[in-house]
Amino acid sequence: MKPLFFVLSVFFTLSFSECIIAQTSSKDPVYIEMISNPSKTRNYTIGVYPKSYQYDADKKHSYLTMKIKNSASEPLSWSENNRIIVVLANYELAYNYLTAAENGEYACGYTIQPDVVHTQILCFNREFSTSDIKSVYLEVGDSFFQLVYLKNDD
Repeated sequence: MKPLFFVLSVFFTLSFSECIIAQTSSKDPVYIEMISNPSKTRNYTIGVYPKSYQYDADKKHSYLTMKIKNSASEPLSWSENNRIIVVLANYELAYNYLTAAENGEYACGYTIQPDVVHTQILCFNREFSTSDIKSVYLEVGDSFFQLVYLKNDD
């Protein structure tokens, strides 16, 4: 009886926490794209959340949150060369820059295990506002992917 109770309690706890995560994230606007190859060895979803924007006036740096979910069966190696490009309304570009962090949310190179969501704080050397954002692109090597804006209004 105790093993059954334990399994059921874990199941309901995980189900409940998934509902909370889904309810919270579904209300935020996001620039999102799913990137995959035919064999699904590369299969991830990337989202950049404009509502997370912060500006540090002392350092003159802007920050946005990016989340990546690896849906492949193999780990995803995220390269320091992968960049987010923000196209502003005046057609100027803002690229996220590399940080010195080797781990944590500010690190630019890392490995994401299957079925794991990784959060990265993107850093920019300029000030802009979320209303200035015209579009967002992901640069991976020689490939560019435009992220689709989902307003997610209630």
